Amino acid sequence: TGPNPAGGFDVFPGNPNNSTIWTYDEPAKTSDGLDYAGIQTIDDVLPAGRGAMIFFRGARTNPGGKLKAPYDHPESVVLDYEGVLNQGPVEVSLSHTGNNEATDGFYLLGNPYASTLDWNSPGWVKLNITGQIWIYNPASKQYAIFDGENGTNGGNRYIAPGQAFFVKTTDNGSITFNEEVKTDQTVKRDFPLFMGA
Repeated sequence: TGPNPAGGFDVFPGNPNNSTIWTYDEPAKTSDGLDYAGIQTIDDVLPAGRGAMIFFRGARTNPGGKLKAPYDHPESVVLDYEGVLNQGPVEVSLSHTGNNEATDGFYLLGNPYASTLDWNSPGWVKLNITGQIWIYNPASKQYAIFDGENGTNGGNRYIAPGQAFFVKTTDNGSITFNEEVKTDQTVKRDFPLFMGA
């Protein structure tokens, strides 16, 4: 569902302005928790390397309790990706605001490759980024965190294909994904994915 039925989204009964696909843009807003921006049309392009949060309600054929609290759990789903696989370097520019908020400097990135990534690989090009990654687990409502050495809440050095993850900047900077950061390590997550482009 989304804010614009003419843009290809289904209308959410009772609240046509409620998006179910969100990006995170730290400098876009000025208050904590308001840094998520809903996708406006189904044709919006998410640049390679950026992440998104997708709220999947379930099949259209049986909406039942999926549209009203206390929301039923949706069926499992398999998403098919179509298009050309990303290869080669993918650079994402990151700005940093100084609003003195807890969210300053956070960016939602996405694994642009059809391969697991190793956060500890020397192939990354990271400019003004801390050594931590955060991956949200909606089942536990906690972040799996990896700081380059230790993991918390199940966090580790591997980023699954299609997985979105947060990084934090210390100033304006960038991150470049390279072929060298890919690994053949299999990642099993016991929780749903934020998605990456």
